[in-house]
Amino acid sequence: MFQALVGRKVDAILLGAPALRYYAAHDGKGLVKVVGAEFNKGDGAFAFPDGSPLRRSVNATLLAIREDGTYQKIYDKWFGGQ
Repeated sequence: MFQALVGRKVDAILLGAPALRYYAAHDGKGLVKVVGAEFNKGDGAFAFPDGSPLRRSVNATLLAIREDGTYQKIYDKWFGGQ
């Protein structure tokens, strides 16, 4: 699908934002761009069995990296700046 886009066999592709942003920031850098607002937006999630001791530590770590800017740095590296 990305080859068809770069090869101008199609004008656009519709796919989940993370995959599109990753491609535009890496293999497609300078060749393609993400346009328009993201729609049907949904958050990712981690699932743990009931009573898992990992739930609290994962939640705490996710909150900490959001607050200290690490999450944004990781996002920018892999998916390009917002």
